[in-house]
Amino acid sequence: MEEAEALADRLAIQVKGRLRCLGSPMHIKSRYGVGYQLELRIPLKKGQPDNRLERVTEFIQKLDLGAELAEQHHGRFLLQLPKSERGMGVLGRVLTLVQKEKAAMDIDAYAVSQPTLEQVFLRFAKEQESVLES
Repeated sequence: MEEAEALADRLAIQVKGRLRCLGSPMHIKSRYGVGYQLELRIPLKKGQPDNRLERVTEFIQKLDLGAELAEQHHGRFLLQLPKSERGMGVLGRVLTLVQKEKAAMDIDAYAVSQPTLEQVFLRFAKEQESVLES
């Protein structure tokens, strides 16, 4: 998918033999991607209990945006932020809260990004699986 995104200026995705989308990689990601993603890296401190998941859950509640924990692996937490009509104001709010909670949550690093083309493609693949099962 990375090669397709880098080299192609137009892409098409089919689901169950029907053309579902056609456009540039950026157009497909913005139209069919689901909001933004916030990745938090929180290392485990020696001698402390592992309460990182509880801290991230509290952080999600403080955001009050309807964000969801999408993935969690060895101190890496990926939050799915929903699409918003308010646009960049939401990102500003998210980044402000991350900066405010950074020391308290022991956040080592963070990043905000759009979903990748691969994630959009996987969403269409899941859609096809659900259509085939029903």
